[in-house]
Amino acid sequence: MNLRDILKGLNLKGVFSSSISSDPFEVAVATILSQNTSDVNAIKAFICLKEELGGRVTPHGILSLESEVLESVISLSGLKKSKSRYILNLANKVINFWNGDIRKVLEEEDPRKSLMSIYGIGPKTADVILLHIGYNETFAIDRHIERVVKRFGLVNQKDSYEIIRLKLMEVFPPEDRLIAHKLLILIGRTYCRPSKPNCHACPLKDACKKLT
Repeated sequence: MNLRDILKGLNLKGVFSSSISSDPFEVAVATILSQNTSDVNAIKAFICLKEELGGRVTPHGILSLESEVLESVISLSGLKKSKSRYILNLANKVINFWNGDIRKVLEEEDPRKSLMSIYGIGPKTADVILLHIGYNETFAIDRHIERVVKRFGLVNQKDSYEIIRLKLMEVFPPEDRLIAHKLLILIGRTYCRPSKPNCHACPLKDACKKLT
């Protein structure tokens, strides 16, 4: 049985910073806050930011804040100075190039490249944002997913982010990619942990190369 078939029908629950809002710009900001921290801390920082801006995070709202205030508000997510710059860069791009609407990135010839042209937004952050605003011609890889698919044997231990991304795009059709992204993260968090993995309770156990 292949990975796509195994994931079908799984109903795992978990918290995702990128799912905290249905607003595309808020999703993007929450995704930046989740860099190099837990989703729990990213969500706490996002809620603080939202409260600071009166209940909604917008590009103009972000640019209305002094950089020191923005850093203080998002400090729970860690790396506050870097993330503050990244969020400000994103807000400027959205206003100056996409008329205040981040969804207009989907009108670009290469939406992924356009997002990655913003300082502070790398491949993983761009891919998460794009998946959550309706662009499914990519796949986002985080540390959990990388660990799971390498142990599963789908990719090699030394494979790069890009190789893993393209491989998972082969496995999952566009309509399955967002849910597959989330399920693989939850499997990594719940079962396929870095140390003391709970292999025998894992949904992937019957096909996982680690157990063969």
